[in-house]
Amino acid sequence: LFVAAAAIWSVYTVAFRRSGLAPWHSIALISLASFLAAIPIRLWFAGAGIPDVPLGAGLTQLVAQGLLAGLGGAFTFTMAIKHLGAARAALSGALVPVLSALGGAVLLGETPTMAVVFGIGVTIFGTTLAAWPQAPQTALGR
Repeated sequence: LFVAAAAIWSVYTVAFRRSGLAPWHSIALISLASFLAAIPIRLWFAGAGIPDVPLGAGLTQLVAQGLLAGLGGAFTFTMAIKHLGAARAALSGALVPVLSALGGAVLLGETPTMAVVFGIGVTIFGTTLAAWPQAPQTALGR
């Protein structure tokens, strides 16, 4: 499922770049498609206990997942595509584990192992290297 999600996200990244849509228009289309896809799933699992969720927990999930992660994340990524290009914006995905590890350390007091610290360093180095401006190509193909 992760590979399928990554493939679909890459198709979206390239398609948005070529579409000429504004970021908010793109997010509106994503939200509409997600809503329409969720209707049959919600009807299928009608007795799954969603109405039993306490109001505070439901609102927290709505804000955190729906607004911040869903709309905010998609809008931020779409703006990155618009300003940086599809290839450079896609590099932000490599930083998710780095930010998760740092968030765990800062917010939860987790102590990263040496392997995690090494992985963070390699990821940051690779992402920086990939994002580095390339020298102009010469007629000899260099």
